[in-house]
Amino acid sequence: MNYYLHPDSSVHKFSGKVLLGRLRLAAASLGHVELGFLPDKLGLHSARSGAAMAMYLAGVPVFTIMLLGHWSSDAFLQYIQKQVQELSKGVSQKMITNERFFTISSAPDPRSN
Repeated sequence: MNYYLHPDSSVHKFSGKVLLGRLRLAAASLGHVELGFLPDKLGLHSARSGAAMAMYLAGVPVFTIMLLGHWSSDAFLQYIQKQVQELSKGVSQKMITNERFFTISSAPDPRSN
């Protein structure tokens, strides 16, 4: 069973089935064209690995992520790597297409003063 803190400070329980239903409803409202997948392809494992990714990017120590996510090993790092690879697709190509990028070669070296 999972719990969340309501804005009125009350604690509520929710099941995995409820969470999955709400995630799929949110995905449906965004639309499969925007997301790149249909809501029925979304599962609770997506939320689990997504939470691990969010914690990792926030600087949470690996052992804490393992404890909170009930990961028995550092296997979640494989999911994070896949997500980073997916997010970074095409970034280098976009970086070199900026025609306004230039180097100022005649700038004085600040170390020479």
